[in-house]
Amino acid sequence: MENFCAEFEGAVLRGLRDCGVDLGGSVSLGAAVSGGADSVALLVALSEILKCFPNAALSAVTVDHAIRPREESAGDADFVESLCKDLGVPCVRMNVPEGHIKRLSRECGTGVEEAARAVRYERFESFVREKGVDFLCLAHHADDQCETVLMRFLQGSADLSGIPRARSCFIRPMLGIKRSSVERYLEERKITYRTDSTNRSLSMLRNRIRNCVMPVLDEAVPGWRKSVLSLSVKAGEDSLFIRQAADSAWKSFFKEEASDGGVTFWIEAADFIMLPAALRWRLIMRAADGVHAHEENDRSDGGPRERVPWSFCSSVSEKADVSLSGAGNAGPWSETCGMVCVRFDGKRISVQRKAPVATESGFFVIVERGGVYVAGPWSFSVSDGGTVSGLSFEGGDFAPCAREGDLLTVRFPFVFRSLMPGDRVRDSGGRMRGVSGILDGWKCGDLKFLVPVVQNLSGQEKSIAAVLGAACGFKDWIVRNEDLV
Repeated sequence: MENFCAEFEGAVLRGLRDCGVDLGGSVSLGAAVSGGADSVALLVALSEILKCFPNAALSAVTVDHAIRPREESAGDADFVESLCKDLGVPCVRMNVPEGHIKRLSRECGTGVEEAARAVRYERFESFVREKGVDFLCLAHHADDQCETVLMRFLQGSADLSGIPRARSCFIRPMLGIKRSSVERYLEERKITYRTDSTNRSLSMLRNRIRNCVMPVLDEAVPGWRKSVLSLSVKAGEDSLFIRQAADSAWKSFFKEEASDGGVTFWIEAADFIMLPAALRWRLIMRAADGVHAHEENDRSDGGPRERVPWSFCSSVSEKADVSLSGAGNAGPWSETCGMVCVRFDGKRISVQRKAPVATESGFFVIVERGGVYVAGPWSFSVSDGGTVSGLSFEGGDFAPCAREGDLLTVRFPFVFRSLMPGDRVRDSGGRMRGVSGILDGWKCGDLKFLVPVVQNLSGQEKSIAAVLGAACGFKDWIVRNEDLV
């Protein structure tokens, strides 16, 4: 037993050193502990290692996310506090208000797990600041790395480097250790741990990969894990080179200037077209991130920030290529995604917050009974039973599709209006989707602000019943659930 435990702790010590930790001096380490096997093994190993380094301090942090039943979520935090007391390690418990993460998930249009991760890291950063921690140790291990690389591959990610060993103050000293070694270490140390019931749920992609895909690969392709870990190392080296090249290109070619409502990043089109495609889309994405960071309504609640997709950045790169190659129209053009607009004026390519256009003046009418209604450029009829029909456009040069038949039936009262920030609509699987993102996926451009949205005004959710995109030549998104419409 002693030999294996010493070997395990030696591997964690080497991991610390690989992460840049010098235990010979005065250093403060933190450990993020959930109560699961991985983080408990990390905590125990660190407490044993630091017995030999009197100038190094160790403290722990645990977060109760309050998204599982109380006996599980609070029970995990209670267990961590008790274990830390037994080990003589100071522990900080951070309780997230019940319902906060689910509310954040709805507001941001993301999954609960993504929202929980954002909140968790915000709490970690607060712990690091308040306790003066130099490095916060996270318990990711080699099996987690395999899962991550495989998941990114299946999602079409350009970054197969996986989980970084170190980023800022966050370090992962167990990244080279297998899960089987973690379990054996706890068994031989006679240390218990908690099991998260959600790890068995197949609703999350990572769990499906862990519980369904990886066992099949273990049987069909022996040694695949070693190959994937090797791939992650090589991909990491490639990613580092590309990031450095992108940093250099950003500093050399992109300029920043203040503009109405935010900031504009721009580059001479002649310089942009000379860059490799692998850098172009990354630079567009970086500029878009910069625009979001300068928005007045940029989130400060730990929620994930809106990101423009690779497909949009790649499309902009290809459009610039065509415009400047002489093969296409070199006249001005613009492309929008969410609240970001990329423009080409013949000389420069600029990225900025999308400015309001004429169609964004908005339209809004509350419908409480049957009749004929006008909302901005739209007119429509509503029967006494709440059936919307006869939708037509009354002004401007735009000629959308007239909708003469019945479109949907909605309970009174409801509102017929234009798109608003934060609009979300339920999909067939019961998940909430951002309406702006749906319209971007339909490639509506600025016409998205002409697309009528029908929203219930009764019930607690005041849910969106329909997005009438077909009126502008796109698609309709109509919620069929009788509880919502």
